This record gives sequence, C-alpha cells and structure tokens, in this order.
Amino acid sequence: MVDVTKKPVATLQGSRGPALPAAARLSKREIETVAGVLTEMIELGLSLPEHLRYSILNIEKLGTLQDKYNAIQEISRVVAQISFEITERQIEKHLRTTLDDPPDFDDDEALREAARLIADVLPR
Repeated sequence: MVDVTKKPVATLQGSRGPALPAAARLSKREIETVAGVLTEMIELGLSLPEHLRYSILNIEKLGTLQDKYNAIQEISRVVAQISFEITERQIEKHLRTTLDDPPDFDDDEALREAARLIADVLPR
C-alpha cells in the first residue's frame, strides 16, 4: 500500500483543493493557457455519465486520502491501457499502409525502419 499522506492528491473541486495549481502545471507542460486546461477539465467532467460524476464526488467528499489515491491510480491504469490500444491501432494502420510492398531489408535496416515508423505515429 502506498503512503499517500506525503503526496498531495489533486481534487476535482477547485474550492476544495489544488485544481488551479494542477491546471497551471499542466498548462506549462502542454504549453496551453490555464483557462484552456480548465475548460478541457470541465468539458471532460460534464461528458462523464451522471452516475460516474456522482461516484467521483462521493469519493472526493467521503473518501480517505488512500481511497482517492486508489481511485486515481485505477482510473490512470484504465485510461493508459485505452491510450495504448489506440496507439497500437495507429501503428498497425500506418504499417499496413506504408509497407504494402515492403522493400528488401536486412535485419538492422528493418529494425531502423520499424522504429522510424513507430516514432512517426507516437505523440510527441
């Protein structure tokens, strides 16, 4: 079990926690405005099904720090898995269209070409 007492857990409600500083950190990393990040957060929150929004707020209001940490870790795992599957499909599609008639490569050239193609479809 991870000790979350030493780590701040970002909350979903700006008045109750560090949502604004988290948005500022994200905006610096993604080179977007804080307002743009907050707009995306709000749009994401509003796009969630009502029962999910209720469950998140319930964890936020009634859960312990460990409950919040566990929820965030589980959500992160699921979202990362879906993102990986999307990237995998993009790579497969790109390889299929790019290598319909693959040239003759030796193994080293094939590996370099595969790495280049994969790098082309991964987010930067």
